[in-house]
Amino acid sequence: ETDQLEREAKVAKARVDFLKANVMKLSKECGELQRTNNLLNQEVQNIRKLNASTIQSIELVAIQYEDILRELHVVGPDATIDDYKQLDVSLLPVTIDGAGVPSSEKAALEDDPEALFPSSHGEYPTR
Repeated sequence: ETDQLEREAKVAKARVDFLKANVMKLSKECGELQRTNNLLNQEVQNIRKLNASTIQSIELVAIQYEDILRELHVVGPDATIDDYKQLDVSLLPVTIDGAGVPSSEKAALEDDPEALFPSSHGEYPTR
């Protein structure tokens, strides 16, 4: 009977050791999964920021496009640089969003009509 109890104790201890090893392994894997999840969450945040920045850039391009359309409407499609220099920006219609051109920008354009044109680097002025 003692031998039977000793065998059962050894089997029970082996099972406990096996379970402890599995718990340690699973605990390590959970830690690795949590680190991976944190990295993925950081990447999701980076993608969200990039998306917001991209949307903002697209909106600015849309505003610039509308500005160009308004300018073309005022001076005509065959306008020259001199036509733009003579452009009275106060005559430009309001943009589609209803905001129009801010008075500070109108004043800047009246002082520098060249601001209506791309710079030598091919960039359009921004608001």
